[in-house]
Amino acid sequence: MVWRRWRTRRTSTAGDDAALHESEQQLLTIMANAPVGVAVLDDAGRFLAANARLCDMLGRSEEELQGLTTLDVTHPDDIAADLDFGARIRVAGTSPQTLEKRFLRSDGAIVWGQVSATMLRGTVADRTG
Repeated sequence: MVWRRWRTRRTSTAGDDAALHESEQQLLTIMANAPVGVAVLDDAGRFLAANARLCDMLGRSEEELQGLTTLDVTHPDDIAADLDFGARIRVAGTSPQTLEKRFLRSDGAIVWGQVSATMLRGTVADRTG
């Protein structure tokens, strides 16, 4: 899952800011309590944030994941598929894409997983004017 923090225009009201903060807190709560692994990635596929379930699955802390890319935790035989997956996400816009692949845990163990991702571009301000 790919998520970016939404920003408001500088002319937003205090009410808008409060609603944005509440919305962000709800999203963070959902991510933290999700029964599946959830990550926030940048455009280059680097981990910006990850929930506890994903960290457990990969045998790494969130701090360890930050700065790594999806390729760093992908089985070598699945790297080509992962690169193709990234390209499909960029072309697909907001249409979700899925990939079944092998992940490498920090202890070297292999974990199979299904990745579902959507590319989010820009900010609310970019989309509204």
